[in-house]
Amino acid sequence: HPPATTDFAVSTDCLSARLEAHSCAAAALNTGLMYFNPTRGSIDFLGKWRDGLRRPKDAYENDQGVFNRLLSSAQRKRQRDAHVLQIHNSLTIGMLPLLYFCSGHVFFTQELPQRQAIQPYVVHTTYQFSHSLGKRQRLREALVWSRDSDEYYTEGNFITFDPTPPRELVENALLTPISRHMRISAFYRVSVRNALAIAQVLNRTLIVPKFQCYCDRWWGDVLPSCLIPDSDQSLPFTCPMDHLFFLPNWDGRVHWREHAFLQNKRLSADIRTSIAHVDVSRPINNSHVSNAVLAPGPFDDTIQATLSDFANYRVLKLGSTASAFCGFRRPELNTAFDNLMDIVLKAEVWFCSRSASGRGRDCTIGYGIPPRLEHVDCDQVAGGHWDSGLTQLQLEGQKKSV
Repeated sequence: HPPATTDFAVSTDCLSARLEAHSCAAAALNTGLMYFNPTRGSIDFLGKWRDGLRRPKDAYENDQGVFNRLLSSAQRKRQRDAHVLQIHNSLTIGMLPLLYFCSGHVFFTQELPQRQAIQPYVVHTTYQFSHSLGKRQRLREALVWSRDSDEYYTEGNFITFDPTPPRELVENALLTPISRHMRISAFYRVSVRNALAIAQVLNRTLIVPKFQCYCDRWWGDVLPSCLIPDSDQSLPFTCPMDHLFFLPNWDGRVHWREHAFLQNKRLSADIRTSIAHVDVSRPINNSHVSNAVLAPGPFDDTIQATLSDFANYRVLKLGSTASAFCGFRRPELNTAFDNLMDIVLKAEVWFCSRSASGRGRDCTIGYGIPPRLEHVDCDQVAGGHWDSGLTQLQLEGQKKSV
């Protein structure tokens, strides 16, 4: 389907390579990626689009909204090529194939081209939830961001951890998909809070690990299946950081690196080869012998004393951090850190379905912020109870009908 055979070609919000050739004609056309031939049809349409932008339907209608509105009233029919639409008899539009001209969901969330060993021409950072910071983070995670300075990959000391959730959460057949996702997300947030605390104690930067999500995120309805309708997604999947966290709340408050940081070819050899492994409650994996053991439920002074011999290592890889921190000895440090986490870990995410009555939506709203350190039972944490102090609301999310 060469662009030369059409008036213009445009990307789509179709999320399924499986359905692309059959049922994506009704998918929204996305104006982020476009190719125009200088035909009479394209020139006439561009004039109508310009006029529509001068007179939008309302204050919220953007360029893509006007574009799709102009085409929505026209009769669409496919030509012999599944990627070509005929609009009336005067305009021929090419639909750019989604595996080569990728939306954010196709590339970053489903990873459809990667699964098929296809090299896309271009990636559009759509379907993300943290503004421009979310776009940059996704490009970093995919190792396609090249605008960071050399110092980003050569300076500083780092810490990361194993985010694997407990088997009883992953394998519990009694949990609904959304309940599993909310509980595992609560586990991730406790783990991240503790890792950020340890990073602060040791003056290191957190490398946020790769998380597995058990429910997709979207503006529409994903429940009860936890999947976007007509996508090729499967559960669980490696989720971008903005699926779980609101990155503007991190920016300027804590330092972090993306999960692919240690795989980046620009990383200095000094960092890549200077790694110590720290066992907390279980080893990171069986191929590594731990350099140190940190007992569960430690305070900041214990962490400093236990890991002081490893200060010269550029990277500390911890096992699970879910029970790896109980607090600072000085109460004012606890308060300051809790206040910081109340901002950093705040992220309101809605997972919804149509209500049974057909009117409104039934939603689960996450994510809960872990309990403040002053409310954590250190004996329970030392016993491996990562969920000490967590309420049912923090574990399951808020239920709301709207």
